[in-house]
Amino acid sequence: MAEAGTLIAIIQLADRVIELSKYWIEGVRDAESDLRSILIETSMLKSVLENIQFLTDCSDGLSQTLAGLSVSKGPLGHCRRILDEISNLIPAKVVDIGQQSASPKDKMKLMVAKLGWAARRSTAQKLLEELQRYKTAISLALITESVQDIKEIKIKTNQVLKALSDAERREFCQWYQQTNPSPQHNRAQAQFEQGTCEWIQRLPEWRDWLDKKYRCLWIHGIPGAGKTILASSLVHQLETSCESQPESIALYYYCYFANNQNEAAPFLRWITTELCRQASSIPHSAYKIFNQDREPSLPELLTALAEISEPFQTIFVVVDALDESKPRDDLLKVLRDLITDARFDKFQLVATSREYIDIEMVLEDISTPVSMSNPFVTQDIALYVRSALQNGPSFRRWSKELLEEVETALAARAKGMFRWAICQLDRLRKLKGGATAVRKALVTLPRTLDETYQRIFAEIPEEERDIVRLCLGWIDAHALLHDNSMPVAILLQVLNSRKGVLEYERDSEFGLNQEDLREICGCLINITTGQGFEIREDVQDKIGEGPVVSFAHYTVREFLSVENASPRHSAMYFILGEDLWLEISASIFTTALNYDSSQLRECLHMEDILYDTPWQIESEEIAYIRRAASATFTHMLGSVEAYCVICAVVLLNSLPESASSLNLVLNQRDLVTLALRILNPSQPHVGQIAGLLAWWFEILVEPRSATGPPALRLWRLSWITKHSSAVHNTMWLFTVMAGTNSLCFLPLAKDLLNKAQFNLAEGLESPVQFEVGNFYNGPGTPPYRFDASLMEFIASRPSQQRYHYVLDYLLNQPGIPSSVDQATALLHAYSIAHRHEFDKGPRCPFKTLLDFGASPHGRSGYATTPIQRAVGIMDWGGVEMLLEAGADVNDVGDPAGVRAGYDHNHFYTLGPDAESEIDSWVGKSPLLICYDESAYQRQAYDRSFFRERRVRVLDLLIRYGAKALKLEDGEMVEYPEVKIKLTREYDELLERSLQLQDGDPNNHDSSKSQSLL
Repeated sequence: MAEAGTLIAIIQLADRVIELSKYWIEGVRDAESDLRSILIETSMLKSVLENIQFLTDCSDGLSQTLAGLSVSKGPLGHCRRILDEISNLIPAKVVDIGQQSASPKDKMKLMVAKLGWAARRSTAQKLLEELQRYKTAISLALITESVQDIKEIKIKTNQVLKALSDAERREFCQWYQQTNPSPQHNRAQAQFEQGTCEWIQRLPEWRDWLDKKYRCLWIHGIPGAGKTILASSLVHQLETSCESQPESIALYYYCYFANNQNEAAPFLRWITTELCRQASSIPHSAYKIFNQDREPSLPELLTALAEISEPFQTIFVVVDALDESKPRDDLLKVLRDLITDARFDKFQLVATSREYIDIEMVLEDISTPVSMSNPFVTQDIALYVRSALQNGPSFRRWSKELLEEVETALAARAKGMFRWAICQLDRLRKLKGGATAVRKALVTLPRTLDETYQRIFAEIPEEERDIVRLCLGWIDAHALLHDNSMPVAILLQVLNSRKGVLEYERDSEFGLNQEDLREICGCLINITTGQGFEIREDVQDKIGEGPVVSFAHYTVREFLSVENASPRHSAMYFILGEDLWLEISASIFTTALNYDSSQLRECLHMEDILYDTPWQIESEEIAYIRRAASATFTHMLGSVEAYCVICAVVLLNSLPESASSLNLVLNQRDLVTLALRILNPSQPHVGQIAGLLAWWFEILVEPRSATGPPALRLWRLSWITKHSSAVHNTMWLFTVMAGTNSLCFLPLAKDLLNKAQFNLAEGLESPVQFEVGNFYNGPGTPPYRFDASLMEFIASRPSQQRYHYVLDYLLNQPGIPSSVDQATALLHAYSIAHRHEFDKGPRCPFKTLLDFGASPHGRSGYATTPIQRAVGIMDWGGVEMLLEAGADVNDVGDPAGVRAGYDHNHFYTLGPDAESEIDSWVGKSPLLICYDESAYQRQAYDRSFFRERRVRVLDLLIRYGAKALKLEDGEMVEYPEVKIKLTREYDELLERSLQLQDGDPNNHDSSKSQSLL
């Protein structure tokens, strides 16, 4: 059993820690007291584990408890990790303590060891405190075994989630959180005018909502009415109120047009993450999904939210701009569930939106409406206009009479539109001609917000049009690529590097500055304080905030959208359409290729950070991480080339498959050429950008995708085989592009291959040697070496990364595979990458190769065979096809045979020790591999999907007459007891899988058994 093996391993580690502790306590005078504490705690833990081992050997009574304690990242797993870390911290023995006297050299060794321990003492103390918590959790589970049923034991075991370290909770929260709305909240609060938004407190609807007489307020109004500012004000009021109510919390979420996403899941993930941080706990159901490394569904997100809300008495949630979710059907359903589902009766919701019929139909029966079209809003607008006129530097010379005229006119004509009033103030501020021009403008004020924007763009001076166009275009591009406002420092560098801007007459000697931006763009932009990127939570407080710029309002971006473009559109030149996006994309690629990493080295050196060490930084070295993050961020803010490197990677990598902007780029030949240059590992710029990418993505920010690696990686590649390098470089580019998580690269990859002037089969099937690594693992990470054909490399790549699409495409090209031997070689490589749940279908490459004639026995003279490899990863579909094709169910491989030259490639599937993992299968029959449970299998042991796959594999092997065989010293040895145990375990696993599917432990419907098998 895996649990027994885990116990033995932990006891052995405990012995090692005890031995080292006793050595230093006995042999060194004045040994530190923390070593004595480690000795005592480790000895107590060892005693508990030895008792568990004894009882387990004598009876099955503790099997369920032990299985619960052995779950992935459970108490036993953490104890094993902690003891291993402590044993590495305690200095090794340096001299024989029993000696009568020690030489000067030995004394020096003892002194060095003691000094080394002093430096590690604080880390050891933290590990010891963590070990005490898990020891307590184990003892608690054992004590309750005799008085509680299995459900209660599960509850106690799950409480270990509260004992997770801060680093583990932070890792979970970073994975779970998808969109951070705090930049929108901070921007809205910065625009708040003191004295406004107080009217809502006087409404009976608000007071009744606070008293929980109803669950939801729906605040609706026309565009530009100030709904977002009002929402931020309500959040502030609720946060202040909750300060005196420890069990209450106020949360917010801002749907944002620039996100261009369905906001339902991001909304649930954000508020759940915020509750996790407040409660210092994690919902068990969400943590299970985290361990399974998959995306949660909306029902699962709601379940997790219900779990984490238990410690709270009242949860206030303000959700702004429902209409900006694209689409919004799911979000409206989620809000309906939060209001009507009894699990969420602690929630009090406020939602704001425009007046759209679909929103009204969902909310009208479950909320109390509050309209922004009311006299209170008109009074707020008048208050805002009066404050702006009194405090604005441009209005100080105006007469009192003129100020009163402007205030009266704007307040009367605004019709509830804050945004309209703000724009008119900006237009009037720029007028030339004195009071006469102002009074004339008051007579001809535009009636609507659209008409206002038409006049604003028409009034931009000719010499400023290029600046405004580029400014708005880059703000839009940054929001698309980074979900954030753009740092002003970077925007100014971009603008000042453009010829048209350099020729601008204003202060041309020094270029544009922040005040120039405010003056030129006026009410079209908003400059606030922020960071401009999604910074990792553990380094956020070290990254200094600075000026960031965004569209002043959703309606500005809406007005400039392609949908509004027409020949008569006064802002046609400024439309955020294809031409501007292509221009910016070309600038990003071109500038990125000119990046020089020397400035990054200097920034890191100033903080005493080694340039090539991002992958070596351990989680407890927080101060080092924060200094490195600060240096990297400072470098990026000061280098437009560095900024464009990051943008180029994100552009080629993080946009969704349906993103028209990315498809647009890929349809432009010049841009494709630039993209291929960036992706080509043989280009000289690759070495320059290596460090920046490593530091940026490893230390500073989280990739935009919620799970998994970035879709498109930049690789460093060196060919050991020198011949036909052009052919191999082309094939490598094809492999990288076609295998990306974004399918929109597949047409480009196919086009690249179709235009290649060489024999396709020869380029794919000729043997090559190369070394490859990616920059997201750090520039100093040892590369992986391959000794196989490129076709085998493609076949051995993980199916989860879409490489089965690539393999399927190539297998349908004329002349591929070129022979049965080549098909067999590909089957051998693919047998460890195939996943039936990903690859099944009429064009499954596994089936294609077998139909072509590939031998199910694999390549002769190789250490492992396809059937062994398929069983090793529990690929039941591959096992089934191999057995049906005639594979030997008892094949043990050839221990003297060749190890595959691409087995390094499985670190995504089997972990960093992939080769040793595969080596452990050599000489064993499939049934024995299934019994031994590899590290990969143990890692996933408690996952329902793994249990189901193991049931299927066991069923196939048993039905085909498998035996438990092992080749030992040239002799085949059979272990009949293994088959008996596996048959019994098969029955247990089947029953557990059926219980999981049915949700009823007493349901033993045989039809379920048939469907499972």
